[in-house]
Amino acid sequence: MALRNQPYIPLYVQDFLTDEKLIECSAQATGVYIRLMCIMHKSEPYGTILLKQKDKQNGKQTKNFALKLAKHLPYDLNIIEMSLDELIGEGVLILDGDQIIQK
Repeated sequence: MALRNQPYIPLYVQDFLTDEKLIECSAQATGVYIRLMCIMHKSEPYGTILLKQKDKQNGKQTKNFALKLAKHLPYDLNIIEMSLDELIGEGVLILDGDQIIQK
């Protein structure tokens, strides 16, 4: 069975709690990150979020991702965008062109 078809995320608690990059992030960004992991768990390809052409509304990529994710997350658009900037800046998430990848 593919990982994305499983009803759970294989989360290693000790790794999550001691991740040196994630420790540098705010509680707000960590909350957004947990929700993103759930979305990425269901994504194809696994562990990524892709921007489609229709999602490219702004010159700033993280703003485009925030606009896309605002439909799926219970957070304000600004919180999502600031959290994405923080998570990418700390190296928790990787921005690679039109996709965000979780390591």
